[in-house]
Amino acid sequence: DAHIGDRSTSEIAMTTDGGEQATIRGHLTLVDLADAADPDDRMMGLSTITFADGATIVLADIRDLDPATGRIARRCVRAIVGGTGRFAGVTGDVTRTYEADGRATLTLAIHR
Repeated sequence: DAHIGDRSTSEIAMTTDGGEQATIRGHLTLVDLADAADPDDRMMGLSTITFADGATIVLADIRDLDPATGRIARRCVRAIVGGTGRFAGVTGDVTRTYEADGRATLTLAIHR
């Protein structure tokens, strides 16, 4: 059974359209359980994208998950809440799109 405060972590290698290598490290914490009024579990996410030069982008989001499948129940847009190196001071958002083959595409909208 799921409990408020349950956590999961992930680490995923990624490549930008320009061929730059990076790693996304993510942490999800269960903050709300499905009930009759709201059929989805709610997770709070905090992720860091680290690029080869050490620069980072920090992302935060609240996402709804279908408790039966564990999949994102609605579109998930992550806010850019910080960064270091060449990304220091940026804001913006990141949208995840799932491809037919199961891969995910992240689209970054960065504002300086």
